[in-house]
Amino acid sequence: MNIRYLREFLVFQQHLNFTAAAKELFISQPALSNHIASLENELGVPLLKRGSTFTLTSAGRALAVDAPQLLMLHDAIIEKCRDADANGGTLTIARNHGTRSSNEDNFDILLSGFIKEKPGIYIRDVIWDESSAYRTLSSGEADCVAVNYFPPAEDVAKGVKFVAAPNFVNGRFRLWCDKSHPLAKKGSVTWDEIDAVKMAFSIEQRIVSTNARDLCAKLGIKLESRTVPDFGWGYLRALKKDEIMLLDNGFEGYRSFETFPNRVLVSVEGRFSESLLHIAYLEENENRAFRIFLDYIEQQRETPYYTHPEEIC
Repeated sequence: MNIRYLREFLVFQQHLNFTAAAKELFISQPALSNHIASLENELGVPLLKRGSTFTLTSAGRALAVDAPQLLMLHDAIIEKCRDADANGGTLTIARNHGTRSSNEDNFDILLSGFIKEKPGIYIRDVIWDESSAYRTLSSGEADCVAVNYFPPAEDVAKGVKFVAAPNFVNGRFRLWCDKSHPLAKKGSVTWDEIDAVKMAFSIEQRIVSTNARDLCAKLGIKLESRTVPDFGWGYLRALKKDEIMLLDNGFEGYRSFETFPNRVLVSVEGRFSESLLHIAYLEENENRAFRIFLDYIEQQRETPYYTHPEEIC
């Protein structure tokens, strides 16, 4: 059914006069008459009783009642299609799919909400090498990179931009150490109490190591770190009595950490104790889907769950 002719019919049925209706529609009277005749031919029934005056037939009255709903549906479909085109495209996100943390949970919540609000955008998820957000971004492999904890200093120096993602999950930093370690006896420590301690990391967790160094550098903490090549249970057993590991409590294997013999988790209190997630990107990226994603992250500042890093105490 011709939508234009249907709109014209609704104007005509208000006047029941071709001259007045044609004037309102800015078309000629013969053209309007022909359009309504076309509707009658398509429906197979007369819409008007023609004589010295015009009246609607029962079919004409039925069409006048139901046509507005059809036009509203038609307009809604067009608006939805245009919105999908304006807010569509592909967003490629690179992130670590290895060790699970509360930051990953934060990102999943953020991405889930974005997908529901912007269904026209296709999400492409890729794994990044966990050593250089700049290399991943500059190669064109991804529009943005999800970086756990603090932005790596090397990436910042190369011009990578970072935006803090909303903190939906209350992830907290903890130390994992031997029960004989001096810090273990306190159960809860501040960043000021951590200085010149040894921290162990697996080579599979280079980015965690890198970000931990950036975090501690920001807090003025001196660290001596070493790599543990054996990931898994051997990795856990490799931790020496005088060493600690810095984790957040969203870590997938926390149950193992909590039950490991002679080891204990110590809470870290104070500024920057919350786990943080940052989205890394290059300013020159003009991908419309990515810019929509950035706007969405900014909008989350209005949610009751959002915690900005500068407000953490």
